[in-house]
Amino acid sequence: MLTVESAIRPWSKILVVITEDWFALSHFIPLLKELRALAGTVVVATRSSGRIGELHALGVKTCELDMLRGSLRVSEIKAVRQDLAQLIDMERPDAVHAIAMQPMVMTSLALARGGHRPAAVILHLTGRGYLGYARSPLAHLLRGLAHAALRRCTRTCNAWLVGENSDDVGEMVAARVAVPDRTGILPGAGVDPARFPQLPAPRNDVPRAAYAASPSGSTSTATPIRAAARPSRASSWSVGTGSRGSSGMAARPTWWACGAPRTSPSCRRLAATACRVQCWRPPLAAVRSSPPTWPAAASSCVPVWKA
Repeated sequence: MLTVESAIRPWSKILVVITEDWFALSHFIPLLKELRALAGTVVVATRSSGRIGELHALGVKTCELDMLRGSLRVSEIKAVRQDLAQLIDMERPDAVHAIAMQPMVMTSLALARGGHRPAAVILHLTGRGYLGYARSPLAHLLRGLAHAALRRCTRTCNAWLVGENSDDVGEMVAARVAVPDRTGILPGAGVDPARFPQLPAPRNDVPRAAYAASPSGSTSTATPIRAAARPSRASSWSVGTGSRGSSGMAARPTWWACGAPRTSPSCRRLAATACRVQCWRPPLAAVRSSPPTWPAAASSCVPVWKA
């Protein structure tokens, strides 16, 4: 346990809100140690994946809090907000440190609901993720709601935004989520360069891919074609019912992919025949389809990996 003389600790208690215990352990052990040096008590509210004991070994307390990651049900979001609000009122921390976007938003909602007002709120942005980059109508709606909650927190609390790079901080300031003079940069967790030094790029062979599908403009065919068109990334061979020379391949692909469920049986048989004629089995076969096509790939004696 990390111990520091209580006389130099400016805070009595800090509450850390984070989605998963393994996330805290994989990225934020140094941060938790620093917080232990600042506060007499550090409480981590998180969901347990069986590694809570490792957090206790760092000298912090834990409270079970499942944020139901990925859920968009209003009833479940309200339940999480209520649980977190009750936890903040019960623990009465001097500061709340919310790590990542979902805890940031849920902490903002909980503080608006509860009665306790901590002296400081740290909104620790580890990346904008789905809300920051998705362009779907749903993402636009969720982004607006999330930003509204964060703006309220910034306006009503002594909230500070900490980002891992200047671009994220700049975007949040531009969205009026953060006050410019209450922001900071805390570089991302990354890796230890002493243990994982930068090395020259390996001289690996350029990967080759074969794709078995009818020659059409469907998304299932267009996606790998666009990927293969990137220079120096991969060479590709199209094996299809209408392709010239489709009864054989000039080179042996590294990856093998069958098409979508609508890929014709004749196309799959042709691809299997091409492999058998050359007495070759691809080291990896990616079946981009629903289960009914897996037996077809398996029957061609090709190893199957579900993509």
